[in-house]
Amino acid sequence: MESRTTVANVVKAAFSMLVRHADRGDTALPHDSSPSILAFDNHIHAIESLMASLVTEANDHLSTIKQTRNKFAPIHVLPDELLVNIWLLCVEDASQVDERLHSLALWESFNAPQLRALRINELQFDAQTFQGFLDLLRSSPNLEILLLKSTTPAEAPSETPSNNNSPIHLPRLRALYLFFPLSALCDDLLHLIRTDSLRQLLGGSASFNFWKTSRFPILDNIKSLIPPTGAIDLHYNKGIDIATDPHPFHAIEWPYYDSDLTTNGFALTSTSSAEMRDFLDIAQWISGFGMHTVVNLELSNSWWGRADIREIPPALLHHLPTLRTLKIRQWVNVNELLVQLGRPERGSSGSLQWPWPRLVNLSLEDSDTTEAHVIIDLARSRWGDPSKHQSDVKSVKEERPAKLKSLGTPIGLLNITDKYLVETLALEEALRPTRPVFPGVSEFGFR
Repeated sequence: MESRTTVANVVKAAFSMLVRHADRGDTALPHDSSPSILAFDNHIHAIESLMASLVTEANDHLSTIKQTRNKFAPIHVLPDELLVNIWLLCVEDASQVDERLHSLALWESFNAPQLRALRINELQFDAQTFQGFLDLLRSSPNLEILLLKSTTPAEAPSETPSNNNSPIHLPRLRALYLFFPLSALCDDLLHLIRTDSLRQLLGGSASFNFWKTSRFPILDNIKSLIPPTGAIDLHYNKGIDIATDPHPFHAIEWPYYDSDLTTNGFALTSTSSAEMRDFLDIAQWISGFGMHTVVNLELSNSWWGRADIREIPPALLHHLPTLRTLKIRQWVNVNELLVQLGRPERGSSGSLQWPWPRLVNLSLEDSDTTEAHVIIDLARSRWGDPSKHQSDVKSVKEERPAKLKSLGTPIGLLNITDKYLVETLALEEALRPTRPVFPGVSEFGFR
């Protein structure tokens, strides 16, 4: 029950507002000497303005009283870590979490700066809620793990990040998971968040601008997320996927406990269609990761039909110098690229410089556009032609790239003799067939 002192104070405050506005004199009735319609309209407008002002002041005063009252609520007696766990349980499967987040009622009940982990599934952002969420992150400087996911199409923020949205500094953030149907929300958060402690990053709907670190400062140190013995998997299909191999993310539920944060890694996926120029830009970006970063590349095409065959330009050979594995799928034409793959350039020192010198795995089994003579010519030009004089082969032996550890050719494309020739030239000695494979003869010898 309210005390008499509190009631008296509220009454006094309301009466003071009425007296203050009444003293202005702008709500007095028009004088008899000027009974014009305009005078009455001005009088009506003045009263409406007074009522609106009174409502605003009353609401502000009421809000202050409620905040003061909440300070005495029992929830403030509970430890902050317990409140964080309660929040995680509340939002994990909440269908209306965006409304709860927009109200921020729960956050006002305890000390948000103590928050260490936040995971929200099926979060539906709209422009109004997005701004409130940014304010929430700014009030959580100790946040270490942030997981946001939504599979429902939502309205994108009305404006892209600008001076209106200042950077969000989360110095302790170690793991960031973002997956939205629209890339705008993912891009906005990658643009705004600042941290030097990141160990795991999963962007499930990033745009094709993520290689521009000036736009996304959070990627400045992305090379530190690559495991020392790991690699980069790059897949160009309709969109573009980039991930460390191995990466620490589970297929069903992304980890958010300390025990799951022992492995560095990242995965970025662009869900919209990618043009060739986008792919080449990203290949150039990955090339800057350093010569110690091994790259595995897969090229495929989800647009079915001969008219939609994707041409891979030889310009790709100027990027990804540490490429280890190349896999070609259906409806992708790499004939010209394979031709250039077998043509080295003479460097300033006089030595031959081969494109992709670290390539040791070549998979063409699923390719339906590669021509037989291109594969044969590549084997001869890149790994040596036994038809030449033995002394000629020996003279260039040290300048040729390493033999392949694995080779898959299109099924049925090469005849038995040509397949034997290609495998003999291209594969490491221990992997070569012993003789051409004829009916009744196994691939590596007679049955």
